Amino acid sequence: MVPNQVSYADFLDRFAAYVADIIVVILLATGFSFAVDLVRMAIGIEPTWTEDADTAFGLVIGWLYFAGMESSKYQATLGKIGTGIIITGLDGNRLSFRRASWRYIAKLISWITFFLGFLVAAVTPKKQAFHDYAANTIVVKKPNKGFNRTLESPGPAKPGKFGGRAG
Repeated sequence: MVPNQVSYADFLDRFAAYVADIIVVILLATGFSFAVDLVRMAIGIEPTWTEDADTAFGLVIGWLYFAGMESSKYQATLGKIGTGIIITGLDGNRLSFRRASWRYIAKLISWITFFLGFLVAAVTPKKQAFHDYAANTIVVKKPNKGFNRTLESPGPAKPGKFGGRAG
C-alpha cells in the first residue's frame, strides 16, 4: 500500500467488527439492567423491568457506545479497533459526537429495512453503507492494525489524514 493511499474497509471486516460490537452492547445493556434490578431490590422496590425498557436502554447504550467511540480519538468502536478499521469523514477528519450520533440513527434505519442499508457497502465504490452516505463518512483500514497486518504497511495513519480534529 502506498503511503496516504486510502484503503476502504471491506464488507467482512465491517461485519466482524459489528458482530463484536453488538456483543459488547448486549453485555453493557444486560449489566446495566442487572445493576438497576439489584439497586431496586436493595431499596425494597420490586423489579418491574419490561421488554420495552430493555429495548429503550439498549438503544441508548448503543447510541452512547457507537457515537462515543466513533467520535473519540480512536475513531473506532472496540470491534473496529480489533479489525483495524476506523471511521472518518470524507475529508479525513475525526467525527464530532453529533455527526456520529446521526450516523447511529441512520444505522437504525438500516436495521428496520432488514439490513439492506448494510448490504449496500458490499457493492459501492468506497464501500459505504447507507449510514455512511447519510453522515458523509467512510470506513478505512488503518495500516498495520488488526487483521490488516502486513510487512509492507507504511505504519499508522498520519494526523490530518485519518486522525485529525473533530469536524
